[in-house]
Amino acid sequence: MPQVTYLRQLRLRYNISLPELAKKAGVSAQQLSRLELQQVPCTREQEEKVCRAVEAWISDSRARLNNVEAAYFRCKGKLLTLMEENENEL
Repeated sequence: MPQVTYLRQLRLRYNISLPELAKKAGVSAQQLSRLELQQVPCTREQEEKVCRAVEAWISDSRARLNNVEAAYFRCKGKLLTLMEENENEL
């Protein structure tokens, strides 16, 4: 069985895209892929960048989920009801 980095396992399990995480880390997707696959040595600075990127992704995801939850509770009990014409947002 091939060895997998913790980062790759996290990304695959939680559907974190390589380009999205790379952007948050301030590196190219190719560079992050090489780091993730251990094709290039990882520096402490790179590890810290990736950690900050994952933390930013978690924060963004939490905010998105909070928004979904709030919208859901506003329409709970009428999810399958047609929206009024003047209602364009939840």
